[in-house]
Amino acid sequence: MNFPNVTTTSSSAASLRRGLAIVTTYAALGALACGLWPSGWVAVPLLCGSFILSGSLNAAHDCVHATHVGKGRLNRVVGAAWCTVILINFTIYRHQHLVHHRFPGVEGDSEGHANLHTVADYVHAQSGLGFWCAIFRRMILTWRGQFPPSINSKKFARSAQIDNLVILSWLSIAGLLTIFWPIQLVICYWMPLLFYPMFALFFSLPEHLDLTRIDVMWPRARNVTSNVLVRFFQWNANYHALHHRQPALPACSLHRVYCDGDNLRDPAEKSYLRFHAQLIARLWRSSPPVV
Repeated sequence: MNFPNVTTTSSSAASLRRGLAIVTTYAALGALACGLWPSGWVAVPLLCGSFILSGSLNAAHDCVHATHVGKGRLNRVVGAAWCTVILINFTIYRHQHLVHHRFPGVEGDSEGHANLHTVADYVHAQSGLGFWCAIFRRMILTWRGQFPPSINSKKFARSAQIDNLVILSWLSIAGLLTIFWPIQLVICYWMPLLFYPMFALFFSLPEHLDLTRIDVMWPRARNVTSNVLVRFFQWNANYHALHHRQPALPACSLHRVYCDGDNLRDPAEKSYLRFHAQLIARLWRSSPPVV
């Protein structure tokens, strides 16, 4: 497959433009939500905000591969910023994710993959409860100096604890602001933050589900073509198999490369909704009858 030439400058500019557009959209949704309060319609911009926040993880993922903004340390700083607002430790996420790229879907993979047998398994996995438990457990373990195997040096451990401190500082600032503007902060940040894992899990589930077997050919990942809104706000993370094949491609370039290239060899879906609907139907049929 021939890939177009993507310069560092062009990818950085594209990331900057998209990032500004996303932050502006989020702010506009926050203003709309405040204007709608206390109407029940406030749930619409609030959940849209959760959807946008979930894309922050994909922007940080671009920084993990040093393809978001230029080269060197700037990706580390910007990646930490994207992660901090959603309470993710960028250093740990980065090193765990790079191990995942070495062992996608096989022994040694650092990212857990869903093992779903019933609709109840699906609902629990997608609820976000396990996600939040893992986030806060990781914060506590990091303060205790307990790290995953990928954090294998004092330098990495120190960086992870700095990220933890930044997250704690962010939470403290947000909490202080909430005292003065409780309704605005709850509507514009805390509620979207609470629900963003459900969107993150919804979009990440198709990436490797049913493909994490040794008999499946590398990269054991799936593309989802989806629609322009999802592609934009999720930073083209839908092209996951393509990303595994070419991790050095900036996120903003994935759609163009996918359309130009021959990607028929990798598993693909047209829609996230269709993927989840088919999965739920399959789980429902295979669930044991209630006695």
